[in-house]
Amino acid sequence: MKKMRIVTAALIVATLMAAGCGSKEADFDVAALGNDLSTSITYVDTLSEMDLDTAGMFLNLADINVNKAAIYEGSGGTAEEIVVLECATADDAKKRNRRLRSVFRSRSRALRTMCRKNLPNLMRQL
Repeated sequence: MKKMRIVTAALIVATLMAAGCGSKEADFDVAALGNDLSTSITYVDTLSEMDLDTAGMFLNLADINVNKAAIYEGSGGTAEEIVVLECATADDAKKRNRRLRSVFRSRSRALRTMCRKNLPNLMRQL
């Protein structure tokens, strides 16, 4: 359970860093930040870089203009992923923030439900 909290905390930190402040221009290198997050943090899962077109389908970003992106995903066995986006306009950034928060809430609920359902089975194994 402690490991789950660490993984969730890492996901929250990565999401917050990616979300940033919707009304300010990015003053960092998107690719460098994504790479730094993927290499400087120890993850349970192995993260792989994902292209924006593919990630856009999962993150519901179809109508948001993104200038630059650095997206890393895990194998699906954990909730670990990194999403760093630079949007074209402040409005796009605000939409992006709402969408990513919605995706994060949905995934968090699913993860908690999955853990709650599987925890008794795991405890019986011990």
